[in-house]
Amino acid sequence: MGLRYADELVIQLLEGVQTMRESTTYQAILREGRITGEQQILLRQGTKRFGDPDAATVTAIEAIQDIDRLEALGERILNPDLHDWNDLLRM
Repeated sequence: MGLRYADELVIQLLEGVQTMRESTTYQAILREGRITGEQQILLRQGTKRFGDPDAATVTAIEAIQDIDRLEALGERILNPDLHDWNDLLRM
């Protein structure tokens, strides 16, 4: 941008970006993306470990909206004592 536009305009535009990052709407969008990403990783890892999940398991994982719980499940999947999807989701 700096090569094409005046410094004043670039500074003004970038100030708007910083304000946008602080907005609750922007933060909600980021949070939703993070939740979706964690769910996808959990489903991929679980599929490699336990096989394809049934519809009820997919629904249960997609219903989890707590990022901390999703992260905990992502760590829990490494537990060698777990043998299937039900073991993983039983917390």
